[in-house]
Amino acid sequence: MIKKFVSIYIATLLSCSAFTQSYDNNWVFGDSAGLNFSGGEPSFFYTGINSHESCASISDSNGNLLFYTNGEKIWNRNNAVMPNGDSIHIGLLVPGFYPSSITQGVLILPIPESDSEYYLFQIQGDSENQGIEYSIVDMELDGGLGDVMHKNLDLNTDTFCEKMQAVKHANGRDWWLLTCKSANDSTISFIKYLITPNAIIGPYLQSFTDLTNLGTNSSFSAGQMKFSRNGALLAFTRSYYIEIWDFDRCTGELSSQQTIHNNVGSYGCEFSSDSRRLFITKTSTTSYNGWLYQYCLDCAFPIEETEEIIYECEYDYYSLGSLQIGPDDKIYASIAHLNYKDHVYSVVNNNLCIINNPNEGGLACDFDTLVISLEDTRVTFGLPNMPNYKLGALEGSPCDTLLSITNSNSINIGIQIYPNPTSETIKIVLSQAVKIISIKTFNYLGEEIEISFDENLNALVKNIANGFYITEIITEKGKLSLSWEKL
Repeated sequence: MIKKFVSIYIATLLSCSAFTQSYDNNWVFGDSAGLNFSGGEPSFFYTGINSHESCASISDSNGNLLFYTNGEKIWNRNNAVMPNGDSIHIGLLVPGFYPSSITQGVLILPIPESDSEYYLFQIQGDSENQGIEYSIVDMELDGGLGDVMHKNLDLNTDTFCEKMQAVKHANGRDWWLLTCKSANDSTISFIKYLITPNAIIGPYLQSFTDLTNLGTNSSFSAGQMKFSRNGALLAFTRSYYIEIWDFDRCTGELSSQQTIHNNVGSYGCEFSSDSRRLFITKTSTTSYNGWLYQYCLDCAFPIEETEEIIYECEYDYYSLGSLQIGPDDKIYASIAHLNYKDHVYSVVNNNLCIINNPNEGGLACDFDTLVISLEDTRVTFGLPNMPNYKLGALEGSPCDTLLSITNSNSINIGIQIYPNPTSETIKIVLSQAVKIISIKTFNYLGEEIEISFDENLNALVKNIANGFYITEIITEKGKLSLSWEKL
């Protein structure tokens, strides 16, 4: 698993060089807290949020705050609830005490190839309301402040754990959305969706059995799940264990599982920007202590043997919570009061901690406590749940084809494929005469599919597998691509 880190990291740097989007430029979390990274050093601003664990925020490509959520409400950049932005469904609420305690209960993703629309995914963790729902925000509405076009749409009605994250497909455009079903005996089952410009495709199921001491669903469920910055690894906290898998951005498949054991329950996790080190926060529910651990992922020794304690929490009845890497490649950590219902505000939860040099081993990573001021607001356990919005195509992979088709020699020719979705036939229609040199069709593995178009640009597709496809058209003026779905 680890041997491919260097080549993957170099490829990631190359693929990210053209990606300057600042979707993660503003963080909104805790009780009224906000941080803006546009000046390099994070600066505080007030917000309307009240969150416990679940929270997410997103900015536009220039780094301007668009909206944020705690899973119950969606606020615009003026800290006002959006039209139709209340009564969003999320689980594990304690009315009158605190908002959702689902660790990664919400996630915001830009809809591929849309300039204004965003998905908000929400986990339902209550006994009466289970599954995953999603809402759609359109930022062109309400004078550019945004409106919730659709909300609480069912995606899956199964029972899920508290983890949800996303990573860019290797084509650099689409997203893989991952969460997991509640634990069953010794099995973890991942549910995966492919987010494309035209559809949410899935669910795809992948299970891992015979896990050591999987434990109860509550001990398995809580805690963060994170992708490495290059998208090649997935880390998964589960009480006294941390699981690490290889991840294939083409197929969405997980493999090469490794298990780390520790005597203290794990909660927060984050990778360094070079994807070579993993940081974990751990909490003891008996002694009410918290620790920050570091693991080396490309050292000569087994990962478990590289464990180093970076910090032990020195504050009574406080513990380290979520970890989140910032636009500056530093990792930020919350220290939260263990009883949210006490509404305690102190110097401890009025500040964030920071790992200044996460790529360095051991104490050289330089962990500083309580150095990022939140003024008179406070952090709770959760920091914004964010994917790596800057991750580009995986250059040279079997399925980076879509990015080169979309961005290389693009031409302005009206083009359409219909019906879409289809079950038997498709037809390509061009709005102007142009000489077609070749037509090729690919599945989402980047594999070419044998489909024959006649002189009228009709093709029979009823005999190919159901799924999502890209048809590439090479013309005398350049390349175009059409996405379509076979049902």
